[in-house]
Amino acid sequence: MPSSDVSRQCSREAVSIRVLFAVMAMAVPIAALQSASEIKGSVRCAGQPIVRALVILSGRTPAESRRTYSDENGLFTFSAVPSGAFRIETSKAGFVGDRAEAARLIDVPNLEAHIDAPVTLCEGGVVTGVVREQSGSPAADVPVSIVSVDDMKSAGLMTVLTDAHGVYRFYGLVSGEYWVAATPKYVGAQGIRPLSVRDVDQQLMAIQTGVNSRSSSASSGPGTYALLPSVYSAGGPTPLPVAVAQGAVRQGIDLTIGPTPIGSIAGVITNLDSDSEVTVAIRGSGPTLPERLRSGLDDSFSNMPSVLTGGSFRFRRVGHGRHSIIALAGKIGQDRMVTPVSVNWAAIDVDVYGDVAGINLALQPALRVSGRIVTEGDESRGGVGPGVRLVLQPVAVPFSALAPAFVRVLNPVAQIGADGLFDITGVVPGRYILSLSNPDGSVFRGGQIGTVTSGDRSSELPQIQVVDHDIHGVVVRVRNGR
Repeated sequence: MPSSDVSRQCSREAVSIRVLFAVMAMAVPIAALQSASEIKGSVRCAGQPIVRALVILSGRTPAESRRTYSDENGLFTFSAVPSGAFRIETSKAGFVGDRAEAARLIDVPNLEAHIDAPVTLCEGGVVTGVVREQSGSPAADVPVSIVSVDDMKSAGLMTVLTDAHGVYRFYGLVSGEYWVAATPKYVGAQGIRPLSVRDVDQQLMAIQTGVNSRSSSASSGPGTYALLPSVYSAGGPTPLPVAVAQGAVRQGIDLTIGPTPIGSIAGVITNLDSDSEVTVAIRGSGPTLPERLRSGLDDSFSNMPSVLTGGSFRFRRVGHGRHSIIALAGKIGQDRMVTPVSVNWAAIDVDVYGDVAGINLALQPALRVSGRIVTEGDESRGGVGPGVRLVLQPVAVPFSALAPAFVRVLNPVAQIGADGLFDITGVVPGRYILSLSNPDGSVFRGGQIGTVTSGDRSSELPQIQVVDHDIHGVVVRVRNGR
């Protein structure tokens, strides 16, 4: 090769090497900027480290996601985290914590950063007991359900099966009060089955052997029995909530299942317009049980009347105890929705220890809730923006059993005026969460509801309790409202 060609080739290689080094020099700081951030945190309860807590860092792609466990000091670290939005979730079996803290969003900047993410995670409460047949024998493979008395704190209905010794156990429970109930496995989708007195001994024997014998009896007079879910009552006639504290174990929450005596309820709905559609239901074992517990067990807690003509109704196969009968009436449109102003409601409690007749279920007009939206810290400022609506979302509303025909009644909405005034009509008794929405139904982002004051009562939660009368002068305070 001529010397001139060799010189030109060496020159080109030198240039290539210089360019490569220049690119590498630029790439190093860029890579460092993109991967130098570090997320550290600790998992503790009352200052004590929680060991082996699972910590998951979730990014935009699976490649950006990873997991680790807290060490013997409760510490965890994620290194070389790229910029972007991440979600950190912390959990450990049997432990509970603040939901917002245990699952938080973290924005990692596009530069070197050290982010601290402390988490409080404490051992939850435990409820355990034994489910027995009426003979005293343990009942295996029986579904046992638990739900919080305060629906706003509950994650939902939980159900487990008893073991071979009839033992059940719920763990990782948030502090609070809970309903506990067992559903006999021989209660099927068709609901309860009546038993005459002469069939009780035969049915008890069938229960212990797991055999489901059918009865030909269909009456519900005195001396008739049925298979109903059992709610914890500490041996008394009235269901009792179970109090659970952080880290505490509630033992001896025992339940007994088997044939129970039943009766019937008959009556008439008054003040009923001839062109109105009416729906009536019975809520068994006391009016205070939450809807999710009733609906999660068996339809024996919520059965429709066997007869409903001319306003008369009759419920058969009703368990002994206190029951609440509820009704809604209104004009149904072609879209099967109710016009709120046309709604009437009725509710009455009845004690059943046999056959009960002559119940008068008197309809009355729907209620209204009115008041004013104000800005927290400056109550002279009213309103949250044009077109914003105040929505009542049902939390504990017995009338939800009568949906879907009356679904609009359960979610009443009011337009908020420029001065912050609102007036919601068509409201039925129950407990509601208050929320703000845009005209298109999307969540309003310009403010968040804080305290709610009604009369001399103030709630730190965005909720309101409607009993049996109109409520006026409600003050709803909005944080960061515009």
